Amino acid sequence: MDLAFRYLNDEDRGITELKSWAKMNNVKMVNKSFKTWI
Repeated sequence: MDLAFRYLNDEDRGITELKSWAKMNNVKMVNKSFKTWI
């Protein structure tokens, strides 16, 4: 895993900001499920 992103409080706002950042920086976003091991 190269990069990870976690939403602290407002998930909807975080998603919007992340998509905006990706578009401005020509970064392709991929939506997929993610599992963690505890």
